[in-house]
Amino acid sequence: MSSFRGEHYRYRKSTLPYTRVFLPPQLYDRFRQIFVSDEDLRKFIEKNKGTFDTLPVRIAANIRATRSCVLDARKVDVIVPGKQIYPNYPFFIAPQAGSIAGKVRKKLRELFPAYAVDGRKGTRISTAQAQKIVSLIKTNGTNVWNDRKVPMILSYLGQYSKKGVILKYREAERSPGDNKGLLEQGVLTGAVVTADSLSDRPVLWVFEMRFSDGDELAGWDGSKFFYPTLVVPKKFPLVVFNKS
Repeated sequence: MSSFRGEHYRYRKSTLPYTRVFLPPQLYDRFRQIFVSDEDLRKFIEKNKGTFDTLPVRIAANIRATRSCVLDARKVDVIVPGKQIYPNYPFFIAPQAGSIAGKVRKKLRELFPAYAVDGRKGTRISTAQAQKIVSLIKTNGTNVWNDRKVPMILSYLGQYSKKGVILKYREAERSPGDNKGLLEQGVLTGAVVTADSLSDRPVLWVFEMRFSDGDELAGWDGSKFFYPTLVVPKKFPLVVFNKS
């Protein structure tokens, strides 16, 4: 992103304060991911200067390498310690979403009887139990979140903590970023992610959601749907995995 900014504005610095770029939501999402990756890498280098041999590099989904000598980032994904992973697109289509919601509520009552009251405090569950509940939640994620891969990621993270997973719950309401329900930045705030990342085990949030302004969303009948988010502890190692 820094190179993009440099190439685009190198000779236009005087007009930069007056420049506006208009992009469709999907393209904006990609540029934002590139920018966040760029900034995170700078912070990582500064924080770990002289203490590492390799660097984590996060990439936006489906961006192709421009040269054959560069790793094809489309074939790998990266889970960065201290960060959250979440689907950029939830699944809310009726009546399937309502059926899924019923199954998730049933599993929540089984694993966390007081979830409606103490959901923000959380409860400890096993990695296997976390895999079961997250497997019930369908999403349309096109970013690092993949419904099929997340249970495997939980299993991998479980190798670094035999203490299981913290399950948390709360209701949430968000405005969609486009007519497909884009949740570009997820649901959790930075402060909550920071606090949860200090845990000694992964934190799985299960949100019962609705859109605050979803009149243009095809297939949504106004009912609540479920949306997952996983926070990876800071002390855990970087996870790089093959998409296939």
